[in-house]
Amino acid sequence: MSPRSKEQNQRIRDGRREEILQAALKVFARKGLSAAKISEIAQTAGLSHGLIYHYFESKDEIFTELVRKAFEISLGIFAYAARGKEEPLERLREMTETILSGAFEGDSPYYFLMIIQAYTSDSVPSEVKELAREKELLYREYLKPIVVEGQKKGQIAAGDPDTMVTAYLSLIQGLAVLKIQGGEEIPLPGADIFLRLFQDSSLSLSGKTLSSHTRTGSFGPVPLKRAWLFYRSQEAGLEPVIIRSKTEEVMRDRRKIYRIVEENTASGEKTIIEVQAGDWLPISIRVLDQDERQIASVEYQNNTVTYNIPSRRLHRTIKVKGEYYDINMLSYLFQAFPFGHKKRIHFNLVTDGRRGSPVGSFPMYVMETGQEKIEVPEGSYDCYCLEMGIAGMTGIFASKYRYFFWYTVSSPHILVKFQDTPGGLSELVKIDVKED
Repeated sequence: MSPRSKEQNQRIRDGRREEILQAALKVFARKGLSAAKISEIAQTAGLSHGLIYHYFESKDEIFTELVRKAFEISLGIFAYAARGKEEPLERLREMTETILSGAFEGDSPYYFLMIIQAYTSDSVPSEVKELAREKELLYREYLKPIVVEGQKKGQIAAGDPDTMVTAYLSLIQGLAVLKIQGGEEIPLPGADIFLRLFQDSSLSLSGKTLSSHTRTGSFGPVPLKRAWLFYRSQEAGLEPVIIRSKTEEVMRDRRKIYRIVEENTASGEKTIIEVQAGDWLPISIRVLDQDERQIASVEYQNNTVTYNIPSRRLHRTIKVKGEYYDINMLSYLFQAFPFGHKKRIHFNLVTDGRRGSPVGSFPMYVMETGQEKIEVPEGSYDCYCLEMGIAGMTGIFASKYRYFFWYTVSSPHILVKFQDTPGGLSELVKIDVKED
């Protein structure tokens, strides 16, 4: 066996440090710095007591690193809003939706507790105390100018900006504590509830009262291309295959649905996707083999998702919430993006484990990045480009993962090209308007 390279050794070392930090995060959040022990961190991480000291000199060093990481994630969301070009109220809304869509899921609430301990605990290292004082000023430097600008433009209610910022930050931190204590039993408020801190019922934005603001992120009906679309699709390290797809509107149980059929011309497999035509709420995903026998399914009903994928030994039902869509339907869903308005839409993506993805629901965003001319085997098209990425606090660390979709500027907007950072590429090669 050949020796590992320097890069491989570094990846292993970085991975082990991350394991220790993730274990320590839960221990510190539960017990605090003074009561936590290195032995508990080692046990949670599944490592030996002595191995911890191979990566960190002390418990204080681990705690300080976690606090630094927590501030980096949290402040990243505020900094993004401060740099935004949208109207002040919309920047506040986007920032709040980003926090709510990811900051209180998974391990994220524990990071908020690390920040709270940095502010309130007498036992934390002096370096952490100094770090907390420094970062506290940054929250206000990012948020206060947005409030002041909004007040000048008549979008945000009058009041002392410093007090309003304090109230907002207190709500965010308090919600994190409640989520740790109550878990799934604690319902998350929507962004509108947070924004009431900045609202006056007499104020309006874009001709609408703030209290009646329509939630950013909805997708609606679209005109359909009556044709089979053929794509050359390739994943990193694999031979390209041809996928043909067609979308049609049909009636099912007295409701309109979009029925999408994808066929892999190499394997003969067929994927049938059904969604509600009005709001793109997923109904079912079914995969058939070349003999039309069902080999996998994902069913949606009453905010639950039921997986039945024997090849992956996956038989599970999970709960979903918020605005959610299935990973198999994304390229069709984004036909309904509000092109030309530079929107940033947040939603939850339900994944089924394909291509190594985890199983579950994860916060994502999609946004328009501009227009460009795209050359594909089928021809040349003027296209809108959409970027999709991971939202919330997780997205701060997964910022390198980006997914790009190009749709025709002309309606109906059809997908011309798709590219992802791991090396996947799909391009339009033919449009067949002949009916079957």
